[in-house]
Amino acid sequence: MKYAFVEKNRRQYGVPALCEALQVSRSGYYAARHRGPSERHKRRVDLTARGTGTATNYGFSVSPLQSQTVDFYATPSGSTFTGGRDSSSSPDTGSVTVSINGTPYKVNYDGTDSATTVAQHLASAISGGTLANASASGGTITITAKTTGPGGNYSFTTSYTYDTAHFSHPSFTPSPFGGALSGGYNFVSEQLKDALLAAAPNCLTFRKARIETELPSDQGDA
Repeated sequence: MKYAFVEKNRRQYGVPALCEALQVSRSGYYAARHRGPSERHKRRVDLTARGTGTATNYGFSVSPLQSQTVDFYATPSGSTFTGGRDSSSSPDTGSVTVSINGTPYKVNYDGTDSATTVAQHLASAISGGTLANASASGGTITITAKTTGPGGNYSFTTSYTYDTAHFSHPSFTPSPFGGALSGGYNFVSEQLKDALLAAAPNCLTFRKARIETELPSDQGDA
């Protein structure tokens, strides 16, 4: 069902944004698109309300059911229609949150924002904390731990909210490169560093833990 929604709306919103919002892989969508309908899909009946809005999320039932002793039966996907949303003349509003080592850094967005401004606000919020510094370039945020060594390899998560009553997908969704900062090492003395470099040149780097997270630039429409 999710792949069918992507296929139906891909020209309006784009495949990457739809797959991200529905939490499905693009490779899975393209594979499903090229292999054609399954035998189960061929036997399925899709129902779409003629009206629009949340009032069209009708309840429904089917009969006979599989539990009955019959040759042919129906299996409902649920007890109501889903996806009906009321129209809105206002743009999407919501929030994007980056949590570092369990500490959340949240910024809100509205119709005046872009991926660049959301990234800038997040970078400012993170840098104002005690755990890390952050810089924004376009819609990409680079985060560097303020603590040196492996103790700065903090775990992190991302989340978002949006106006689900009026929009089928969020305007901004963070896409982190990994689940933790990496690259933090213990201090190495100059003598040991020289010995290691002599034994294995070009194999050592010394830096603070860092990670990047990127915000796609798509903006939801009413």
